Order: sequence, then C-alpha cells, then structure tokens
Amino acid sequence: MSPQLVAAPSGQFTTARFDEVFAGSIATLATDRTFSWIVSVPREAYRPARYFAGELATQFLVALGLTAIAVMMRAASRSRHLQLVATIAVLAGVATYGTQVNWWGMPATFAAGMVANLVAGWLVASWWLGRRGDRNFNRGGLTTGRVTTGQV
Repeated sequence: MSPQLVAAPSGQFTTARFDEVFAGSIATLATDRTFSWIVSVPREAYRPARYFAGELATQFLVALGLTAIAVMMRAASRSRHLQLVATIAVLAGVATYGTQVNWWGMPATFAAGMVANLVAGWLVASWWLGRRGDRNFNRGGLTTGRVTTGQV
C-alpha cells in the first residue's frame, strides 16, 4: 500500500475519521461505485464574502488590462469595445469553467453562473474605465496630432 493511501473498511469511515484524513487537503475518495474529488478546509476557514471579493478584484484587474487594450483602439466606438470585452469574457469563462464541468464534474449551472458573473464584472469595469477615459480626453488629458519641435 502507498503511504498516501488510506483504507477504511465499510461502515468505519465516520465523520471524525473523515476529518482526520482529509482536513486541510485536496484528495480523492474512491468507493466500489464512486470517485470523489475532495477539497477540505476547516469550517471556520470558509468565508464566502472573502472569496467573492477576491474573485471580484481579480476580474476587475483583468478587465482593466483588457480595457487598456481597447482604449488603444480609440477608433472603435464604446459599444464595440464593450462587445469585445463581453466576447473575451465569455471565451475566458468557457475556457476556465468548462474544464471544471468537464474534468471535475461541476454542474453546468454552476459554470453558467460563473461565466455570467465574469461577463458582468468585466463589462462594469470596462464601462467605468471607458467613462473615465472619455472625461480625461475631453479635458485634454489625452491628445492627438503632430508633435513639432518649434523649428520651421
């Protein structure tokens, strides 16, 4: 037997034994009929608000980067920029959460909800940054034209 393999006779794998074996780990549990992927953390470490805030911050930072690319394409309209960001968000969501559906057996409704969250977060950040960019442009913060040296 492998040192990482824990055998538990049927009926003897109690809650206390489960916590002893799996607490604070990522593991698998196999029975005669099932295979489970387990991510186990102490109950007091589970903080949904913190997870959501971290996810939102990550999405916002990625959206700022994508929006910076869109700002470089000033010739396109704001709606076109938002369409581009939404498209990229959908593709990123499918690439990220599609694997969880495929490999980890997560429900498709979970993945669809996460993709919707991703698209919404990226669109809000893109819209907000686009509005700030327009204000700076109108105040002369961004200029276009030919640069001259003062010599004729």
